[in-house]
Amino acid sequence: MIGLLLLPSLFGPLFGNAERWIAGLSPAATLEKLTQTSDAAADTVGSLGPWPSLLLVAAGTADVSLAALLLLGRRDV
Repeated sequence: MIGLLLLPSLFGPLFGNAERWIAGLSPAATLEKLTQTSDAAADTVGSLGPWPSLLLVAAGTADVSLAALLLLGRRDV
């Protein structure tokens, strides 16, 4: 799981001009975007806006919750 959190920031520099966009998709960057203060520039953290960041965090949370629910139903009878 930690690898999935770090992959976008580790491999982002390999993509040249798309580095900022790829690094902005990491869960850490989206959470930073949601918690940035109003005095920070909009381009300081990540490349996504606040609403897409919120949707990305919500989708990730829903995916992990659904996977946990399916595993719970399969393993714990």
